[in-house]
Amino acid sequence: MTDIIETPTAEEIARHYSAAMDSVTLINAGQPEGMTDEDWADTVKRNKEHLTSCLPRTSGQRKT
Repeated sequence: MTDIIETPTAEEIARHYSAAMDSVTLINAGQPEGMTDEDWADTVKRNKEHLTSCLPRTSGQRKT
């Protein structure tokens, strides 16, 4: 079986990069006042997972 490599468009790369940076900005802003430690830990965990999932998409190519 041959893997097909798709090259994303500039618009797709920009959209993925923007979404990744949203997660970075949220994490860097720190825990909002009034948010519980448990909710903050969950928020950080979800955003780190999101960033990990963004890596293959922002590398410029992906297998389909």
